[in-house]
Amino acid sequence: SLFVGVGTGPWNIGHVKIMLTAGGGKLSPPQDELTALITRAHALRYPVAIHTVEAEVLEAALVSLRDATPLPSSKWRDRIEHCSECPERLLPVMSGLNVSVVTNPAFLYHSGDRYLAETEPGNVNTLYRTKSLLEAGIGVAAGSDAPVTEPNPMIGIYSAMTRRTEAGKQVNGHEALNLIEALRLYNRDIPSMGKDRFSGDLRSGDELANSLVLLDRPLDEDDPEEILKTKVAMTILNAEVVYQA
Repeated sequence: SLFVGVGTGPWNIGHVKIMLTAGGGKLSPPQDELTALITRAHALRYPVAIHTVEAEVLEAALVSLRDATPLPSSKWRDRIEHCSECPERLLPVMSGLNVSVVTNPAFLYHSGDRYLAETEPGNVNTLYRTKSLLEAGIGVAAGSDAPVTEPNPMIGIYSAMTRRTEAGKQVNGHEALNLIEALRLYNRDIPSMGKDRFSGDLRSGDELANSLVLLDRPLDEDDPEEILKTKVAMTILNAEVVYQA
């Protein structure tokens, strides 16, 4: 049978994706239907990944996650996709529900200037949180959301560290991460939000030593602009070179 985690290589069964929107002020799917969808997925032993952009949509997602029948196993976590807007008051709610977040730091670089122009000033501090999520004990990972943005993780790492737009403006500077924290966003076991794969210390015989990405320069926390210029020199997967510049 098919269930989360089943697969071979990089292709595995994952979360049930639920697109939740609030077009015209109307929640779609409606709250009761959303709760029923989550309950059904949980009954089949699937965690859910709920797409949220606006703060009111995130709040509705958390209400249904609270009211739905819980997952029968604590091995997996439900998650929020994007979590574009997250008011301070919802941080403890997410933490209490053991919900994780997959966010998109690169959006700050590619779309940050538009966010600053179009977002109410009082809501800017809710955009694409990272540090406050981690400090609240919430599991956080990062993705590119390609093809909406390019899949290059260096842009996301740079954005998580600097919170700068293409024009050099800063969005929510207090949410900035250090280099190791930013790298870990791209190294999480997303289904369970379990132990980070990155330890910073590879030893002979370690399974991870057989899969490496070699970069064309060191990543310098004191010079994040260089991160944008960084290229992959070689990728080794299961002891086999699968890419070489």
